[in-house]
This record gives sequence, C-alpha cells and structure tokens, in this order.
Amino acid sequence: MKKYLFLVVVFFVGCDRDLYTESELKSVLGVEVNIDERVFYINEWAGTRGDGYTLSVYGLSESTIYRFVNGRGKASYPQLSQFEGWRFFTWEVAPIKNDYQEVYDMLTSYSSDNEQRNEIVNELKNMLASKQCYYAFYSKRDLDYPSSVCFFLINPSKGYLYIVEVSV
Repeated sequence: MKKYLFLVVVFFVGCDRDLYTESELKSVLGVEVNIDERVFYINEWAGTRGDGYTLSVYGLSESTIYRFVNGRGKASYPQLSQFEGWRFFTWEVAPIKNDYQEVYDMLTSYSSDNEQRNEIVNELKNMLASKQCYYAFYSKRDLDYPSSVCFFLINPSKGYLYIVEVSV
C-alpha cells in the first residue's frame, strides 16, 4: 500500500494593502490624484484567520482635493476591482448614517497599543460626526454583521485621505 504526502499551500489575501497607487486612488475618488505624502501607516494584521486592522493616511494635493469636492462623480465611486463581490457605498457627506453603526464600530473600537493610531482613530470619530468630511466604503457581508470593511474618509480642510481596513 502506497502512502502519499500532500502539501497544501494556502495564500491568505484580504483587504490588507501596504500602499495604494495614485491610479488606484483615482478609482477611489473618481478624479486624478496627486499624493503629496504618506502621513501615517500601521498594519496590525494577526494570525492566519485574517483578523486585523490597517490604517493609512495620505496627504493629497490641493488640486486633488478641489477636483474631488467640486466633481460630480462621487455617486459612482469607489470602483476598485479587488473588492468584486463586496457591497460598496458611494461617497456621502458626514456625519455617518445610523444605518452604518456596525461599520462605524468596526473602525473605531479595534483595540491597539499604538498611541498614534489611537489618536488618529479619535480624530476619525470626530470627523465622522462633523459635516466637513466625505466617506465611502466596501463591506463584506451585510451591514448588520460585516466581516470586513475597507473605509475611505477624505477631510478637505486637512487635505488628507484616510483608509481603514478592518477584518474580524
């Protein structure tokens, strides 16, 4: 009787991204994008189940902010192919809707020892309560029990784009 050894290799792919290109961000914002700087990045993905949290902050050029705020394409963006099969929610002006409470909780309640990340998350809470920012997101599964979220927030007065990716 012959015995066989099978080797299975599994690649885990999620929303986790180290860097979005200007081309990809054009598919998020619906306008030409010029990144001035990458302000902050933290990747806190843990384990093989894909649980984790990534936060990226990009400084955008004034012309990018102007084109986004005054553009008419917000109703049909974001359009990122890597989220095919996920539900997507186009750009809206904050404050975040009550219907998105579970998404909001995923973004703001993920525990971390990183003080700078926690400060930025507190800023996100304030921005999502104001009327000065825009947000859009992708959600895996339904809104009552999302398993993964990729959330975009743009603050025109700061010139920043925040991208939060969380999976539980």
